[in-house]
Amino acid sequence: LAGVHYARGDFDAATAGYEPAAAALRATGAAEEEAQVAGNLAVVHYDRGDYASAARDFERILERPPRAPTAIRAINLQNFAAASAVTSTLRRVGPAGAAFLCAPIP
Repeated sequence: LAGVHYARGDFDAATAGYEPAAAALRATGAAEEEAQVAGNLAVVHYDRGDYASAARDFERILERPPRAPTAIRAINLQNFAAASAVTSTLRRVGPAGAAFLCAPIP
């Protein structure tokens, strides 16, 4: 259901679905499934513009033992790099530059 909320652009509802799912999977020891749900949550953070949280979440996933399939780890690595780059750029340009970079294109 969280994926449906995400697809509809309801990031709050998607977060509300992914967070407890990740916690439940973590509690049961389902590491691969939890990593996938955590990656989905990181994508929600990224798409809502919370690049620092997205980078943090992707980095946490990548710090885990490599149990996930190589393709999933590669996607998470790519997403971590993108979120880190955006976070770094926004810090470097400051609030005025960030407002300009994030402004809608007419």
